[in-house]
Amino acid sequence: MNRGYTIIELLVVVLLLGTILFMAAPRLRDIVAGDQLGLAVRKLTYLAGELRAQAVRDQMNYHLSLNLDQQRFFAYREDLNPEELLKKRDEARLLGEGVRFVKVDAFRGEQIFFGEAIINFYKEGYAQPAIIYLELGPRKMTIFINPILPTIRVEEGSGLVF
Repeated sequence: MNRGYTIIELLVVVLLLGTILFMAAPRLRDIVAGDQLGLAVRKLTYLAGELRAQAVRDQMNYHLSLNLDQQRFFAYREDLNPEELLKKRDEARLLGEGVRFVKVDAFRGEQIFFGEAIINFYKEGYAQPAIIYLELGPRKMTIFINPILPTIRVEEGSGLVF
């Protein structure tokens, strides 16, 4: 006996696959096109971890500069002369297409909404506590830099209160 599929069964399968693909399309677009917000968060968390390790290894304080106006960031050693610092500032990396800093909560409750925020990493192995708020359209992510532990926590969304 020859067993096959009827046209109705094939149409149902195609309809189900189409529905699933339609529902997954926004997430697939982020994966295929690149998740710019996730990429920016990974860049910043990796750099913060590296700066903490370098500060201990080199016995030199390091700084992470976040430019909230230009959506750029760069890192530098404390012993740079003014010309080298200017060059580093000019070579600052772009945060990501459409990604922007919302604000930075820095040491002692200071909130920075524009200009430059600097997060310090000390040769003794600790860091200035900071919370970095990022967004891309409606999506938001928050980076928590722990002052004592070398862990950097990342959360989807934000606890922004204006």
